[in-house]
Amino acid sequence: MRNIINIKIFISYFLLILIFNFPKGGIKIEGIPFTWGYFIIFFLFVFSIIRFTKIKIPKINFFLYICTLPFLLLVFSDFFYNGISAYPKMNGYFLSFLINISFFPLFFLIFSNHYIELAYKHINYKKLFVYSIRFLSIFGIVSWIIWHLTGRFIEIPFLTINGSDYLVDYILKHIMRGENNIKLVSTFNNGSIFGLCLLMFIPIYFYIEKKLTYKFILLLTIFLIFSRTLYVMFFIYIILIFIVNRLNFKNLIYLIISLASFVLIVILINYFSGYTNLMLFFHEPVRGKEFLMYYNEFSIFGNTFFQNISDVLYAGILYNYGIVGLIFFLLSLSSPLFVYFFVIRNDIKSSDYLIPIKDRLALGTLLYLIAANIDNHFNAAPIMLFYWFIISILYFKN
Repeated sequence: MRNIINIKIFISYFLLILIFNFPKGGIKIEGIPFTWGYFIIFFLFVFSIIRFTKIKIPKINFFLYICTLPFLLLVFSDFFYNGISAYPKMNGYFLSFLINISFFPLFFLIFSNHYIELAYKHINYKKLFVYSIRFLSIFGIVSWIIWHLTGRFIEIPFLTINGSDYLVDYILKHIMRGENNIKLVSTFNNGSIFGLCLLMFIPIYFYIEKKLTYKFILLLTIFLIFSRTLYVMFFIYIILIFIVNRLNFKNLIYLIISLASFVLIVILINYFSGYTNLMLFFHEPVRGKEFLMYYNEFSIFGNTFFQNISDVLYAGILYNYGIVGLIFFLLSLSSPLFVYFFVIRNDIKSSDYLIPIKDRLALGTLLYLIAANIDNHFNAAPIMLFYWFIISILYFKN
């Protein structure tokens, strides 16, 4: 029995390290990327199915999972009725989409609580998380500097990068910023995806990280990602965190100085990167056109076969699945936050030391839901894996 528990602990620890630090390591099957973290989660899922009768499912988790089913059923019915686009790789896009809306909610809401509780007794989550963010930031900056010296990032096939993506031209990855600069990507192989994942963890990291040096390193990482979405959302985060901490006159001064400093640094970094006149923010109007196109072409239930979800997440859902589909989709993703802020949060005693931690976990996922209307990468690993992992931690009783 002890050996089985030790194996579970090792797998849980190994899984957390892979998910946080090496989310892109893995292989591709028929052009579809499968990461090592995905494989381990699938193994745990199969093991949970075998032992299903022994697993206790919290009622609130079961309710949240039920909230994901209307959209899932709509997607399946639309697939059988309309099919999917014949565009190359669309089968892979649709499979990734299905995994994100079906498998991750099922695993993290229904089955993960057992593993989280087991690991909680033997693993220092806070220390593992802090060290992971430190590693990703430092590795990303070092790799970014090496690119400027050699023209290549630090790439370890099957670990920091998918084996099939090794030595791929960076231009094809859309991470170049001008002719002489590039986005910081760390082990995520994509700056925008890395930025969105960081966005979900920024509130909790800045709360539990005690060393100012590492906070500064993370700020530098944020700047070097060169993501307009991340800049805008970090700007919003600064405002929200000051509001949460009660905005008196002293804090208002700090807020103004913080926002002004952030904007100035963003402008300076992008200026010296070759983007003058704020070109970084306005040189690609495609998303604005896409935004208007998708929001102007919709129906009640959607009137087309599946097409890859656009960068503007909610517009893409509206275009593919109509008004009803968008409502069901919002129910699926936002119900955990709605229940936490308006039900669970009110039942937690004000003296509970977990309140600031849970509030910041919820804030991280809320920031992503806001950012998703600008740049979402919904189908990309490990966005939804991180999202539902945070939700599972948020509803873990300890």
